[in-house]
Amino acid sequence: MNPAQYAPERIVADDVQTLMKKITIVPSDEYSARFPDEMPAFLEVELADGKVLSSERNSYEGFHDDPLSWEGARRKFDALTTPFADLDLREQIAAIVNDLENRDVAELTEVLARVSLTRCEVQPALA
Repeated sequence: MNPAQYAPERIVADDVQTLMKKITIVPSDEYSARFPDEMPAFLEVELADGKVLSSERNSYEGFHDDPLSWEGARRKFDALTTPFADLDLREQIAAIVNDLENRDVAELTEVLARVSLTRCEVQPALA
């Protein structure tokens, strides 16, 4: 999920509302008891032909027991910041963060101050 999917106009869109009517969420005391050590979830999907697909996970990439790699964090960073910072600025921020233990925090705050507060036309995220 990304921020655009939480926009009010997206949530009320016909396709989203139609899908939501097909979803049933069932709370699980067992799963809740495993939090915060785990973030368990079980998903079951019934296809139009009656076939059932299911999957269970104890956590997700980025949870404390499965931290994001630098590459994963960078993909997420680019996906979230592309509307607010061009490629050059994102590269500068990422380089400083990746070497933060050897940098002065003022260096980071200087580049962060250049991030737009509103969405703008910018270069796409890195592939």
